[in-house]
Amino acid sequence: MIKKSSLTLLLLLSVGFTASLRAETVSFPKDKPAFTIDLPDGWKADWIDAGAMPGGARLQLMTEGGAADLSIKQLPEGAEITDEATAKASLTKVAMQDMKEMEASKCGDTEEVTVAGHKAYKTKVTTGIGLMEYTIFTPDGKTYFAMFSMNGGAAPVIAAIKAAG
Repeated sequence: MIKKSSLTLLLLLSVGFTASLRAETVSFPKDKPAFTIDLPDGWKADWIDAGAMPGGARLQLMTEGGAADLSIKQLPEGAEITDEATAKASLTKVAMQDMKEMEASKCGDTEEVTVAGHKAYKTKVTTGIGLMEYTIFTPDGKTYFAMFSMNGGAAPVIAAIKAAG
């Protein structure tokens, strides 16, 4: 027969174990989420207000210790991206405009990738603080966002992006 104290300890341990397996889910934007991300183990999310750091307001994702990172934000005003064609055609212009506060000086080649089951476009941007990978993507085929990473290593988070719904 199991003693009450042993049963209580067993229940507490099982609850703690279950809680440690549960990943954090973040939604973006906060007010009307267009997508969610089930964060992989070791990743955390913070909300950065406009003006707090170069690059503007965004969802900042990073690993413990900052070895890997990813920032996601609304596209800047005037981006005028409405479909795959305008996303591809405007990538370097929008990246340079968006990374202006970070002293962007040039973009690399445009690459096609897949994010949330849709075509996305990325480039490498040379900035005053280092090389940034900059991607324009859509989770639903209608609304477009930008994400950028300085330290890289964000593939597990990008793979976890899915349309809200």
